[in-house]
Amino acid sequence: MFQLNLAFKKRSFWVAFSVALFFSVLSFVLACIECYGHEINVIASAEKLFIWGTGEDRVFLMLFFLLPVLSVLPFADSYIAEKERNMLPVFLPRVGARKYLGGKLIAVAASAFFVVCVPLLLNLILCMATFPVEINNFSQISADQSWYFGTFRMQRLLFPALTVSHPYLLCLLSILLTGIFCALMAVLVCEASFFFSRSRVLILALFFIVNTLLIIASTAIAFEKISCFAPFYYLTMFNSESGRALWFLPLLFIVPAVLIGVLFVPCEKRIKKCWG
Repeated sequence: MFQLNLAFKKRSFWVAFSVALFFSVLSFVLACIECYGHEINVIASAEKLFIWGTGEDRVFLMLFFLLPVLSVLPFADSYIAEKERNMLPVFLPRVGARKYLGGKLIAVAASAFFVVCVPLLLNLILCMATFPVEINNFSQISADQSWYFGTFRMQRLLFPALTVSHPYLLCLLSILLTGIFCALMAVLVCEASFFFSRSRVLILALFFIVNTLLIIASTAIAFEKISCFAPFYYLTMFNSESGRALWFLPLLFIVPAVLIGVLFVPCEKRIKKCWG
């Protein structure tokens, strides 16, 4: 609980949250400007204007690269900070290495999840409160939205049936999965800081580097059934990026979760070795 309170009081947490919140509101404002003066029957429904919806929003492209930094900024480097300030000899005798490590990883995950999910959820609420929420179907659809349900695009979606029948549930699922993925990656970065604690810049850029390498792989590597490896293209459920495979989506969560479990004991041993 102490680590959790510490995480939500840090200036870096509020900086990251404010930046994410700014882009969330900016996306909504730009959508309002774009739709201003149009007839209601030609305005796209809320889930299509949601920032994390189709993955084609202009602000989405900014968050595409910013979220890997914003999710680790709040607390993932806290071990390095506490080590530099010589605070560990004060913390560890009180709680022990395992409880200290467990509390820290929970705080890292919670802070990353909050920074990512709350702004996205706010954007969805604003869109639903402002734009039409009626779900377009194949028989009743305005001309400017017909491309959303074209055969070519529908074949590229990961969950085409849910896209048509339960789009707002899919929006919430997209927010939840994005928050969980960023939380897992932030925890993994925090564990890495126990072994590479000399450069805080490298630690804070680690998730960004991994994400960028996966994006590069998407343009350089192509297999018969998959050519897209960019995580956030999978987490935006209405996105129609080509080359995605449904089996890759669970791997985004399984791989970091397994690595976190594998590194937990070595991190605990390192704490005991360095600090007793």
